[in-house]
Amino acid sequence: FSELAVGPNRLALGVLEAGTPINDPALAVGMRLFYLDGPDKDKVQSETTAVYRGEGLPFGLYVGYATFEQPGAYGLEITVPRPGQEPQVSRLRLDVLEQSRTPMVGSQAIPSDSLTAADVPELAQLTSDPNPDPELYQLSVADALVAKKPFLVAFSTPSFCETAVCSPNLFVIKKLKDQYKEQVNFIHVEVYQYPFGESFQAQRRVPAMSEWKLRTEPWTFLVDGEGVIQAKYEGGVT
Repeated sequence: FSELAVGPNRLALGVLEAGTPINDPALAVGMRLFYLDGPDKDKVQSETTAVYRGEGLPFGLYVGYATFEQPGAYGLEITVPRPGQEPQVSRLRLDVLEQSRTPMVGSQAIPSDSLTAADVPELAQLTSDPNPDPELYQLSVADALVAKKPFLVAFSTPSFCETAVCSPNLFVIKKLKDQYKEQVNFIHVEVYQYPFGESFQAQRRVPAMSEWKLRTEPWTFLVDGEGVIQAKYEGGVT
């Protein structure tokens, strides 16, 4: 998790066994939170179950939700059941901010002049997606805000993704677009400038990434017809 802040948060996990991702829809991953900056570090602050959300992905994604009441250091205890064995228990440290660096739910979307097919007709120079859908490159974020229609914007780099979920995310988003494009506009913003390989090595990102204060990828935002961010997702979506 590159960014957690006070308030409700989505916690998405992948589970490995002997270095191999588990993709088991029946697996329920236990989550317990402890506030490490408080007087009682062993007191459970909240408890939930992360459920399978890996439909259409090549690995299991397990998603839970937690509300952080105050900033600081938290311990996340993760329990993975194993048939006929003791459950596997591990702990992570989470650092929770007072306020998100990235645009917050309820705030106005940033009107970035992201590149479109009108700017770069050759899609291979617009996206690192080896199978690009032209419909994802018809509007900039600024255009979508002017249109006064709800939209989804995905910041990702399918061929250079450090989290390995950019391509699966776009696969899901393309299916959603086919189903909802009459009601919602869909936009993909490539993370790196063209030529992508050189920019990846130099970490030369498109301006929209800094405008939205995004330091990782992928990120997906849902914006309503008034330009207000209604949801945001870091990492895998299904």
